[in-house]
Amino acid sequence: ELRAVRERGYALDNEEKELGVRCVAAPVFGPSGEVVAALSLSAPASRLSLEEAHRLAPRVVEAARRASLRLGFTGPV
Repeated sequence: ELRAVRERGYALDNEEKELGVRCVAAPVFGPSGEVVAALSLSAPASRLSLEEAHRLAPRVVEAARRASLRLGFTGPV
């Protein structure tokens, strides 16, 4: 699963942490490439289908990328 998360650039919590809640998260990198935070989108699973979570994931990844750049990250995400 960690390999898949690295390849696609985001993690998906499909009600594993809390029943009824789905979450998409992407890392925010600091200037030297270390993960310093994460940006996430969470919603009730009844309102955020698994397909919709994957569809919205690129927006979460892009927002995390922009935050990383503002923190001084210059490497590839």
